[in-house]
Amino acid sequence: DIAAAIATMKRDYAIDDNRIFLSGYSAGGSAVMTIAARHPDQFAGVIPLAAFGNNAFLDSLYNLPVFCHHGQHDWTSAIDNVRVYFQQLRAMGATALLKEYPDRGHSVGPPENLHDWLMAQRRVERPQRVLHRCDTPAQGKAYWVRIRRFIDIHRHGRVSVLHHGLGEQQILVVQADNINVLKLSLDCSPVELDHDLTIHANGNEL
Repeated sequence: DIAAAIATMKRDYAIDDNRIFLSGYSAGGSAVMTIAARHPDQFAGVIPLAAFGNNAFLDSLYNLPVFCHHGQHDWTSAIDNVRVYFQQLRAMGATALLKEYPDRGHSVGPPENLHDWLMAQRRVERPQRVLHRCDTPAQGKAYWVRIRRFIDIHRHGRVSVLHHGLGEQQILVVQADNINVLKLSLDCSPVELDHDLTIHANGNEL
């Protein structure tokens, strides 16, 4: 439904592809976090209100700014849950903010200090580092990386790809877990195709 709504807005209005945000309240906040983690390359940021959920793979949010809003007296979705995920995002180097409302419960109302944050964000198109975790290969695309096949279909797959540019020499460092086939779309990546490229996959040079 969200994809259909975005497609309709793009068709009927002059929408900037690099300035599309997700936001949801309570259960909707949990839903948008799951969607954002599955399709991080589609959005400029995500704003969960009074929720975060527990189904979002945080790895995939590495390049997607997150701005959480939560009441300290929330009786439905405990703020400690959001604090834990916020701290994990910050620890992994992701861009994350948490606005706590000391006098509010589950209803945070219109979020404060949001306009300036929104105006400062743009969708990242060709990140130097891509982290992505997914349940199925159907959810395996993130930026210029696509997980095509798992080794074990009963486990999720995870990939980390880091681009180093050292003058004329470029290096891609790939760490893959439970991935049998991985596709790298170099023409959509930060790799300069006219320079030498070395790929290290799980410690082995290709």
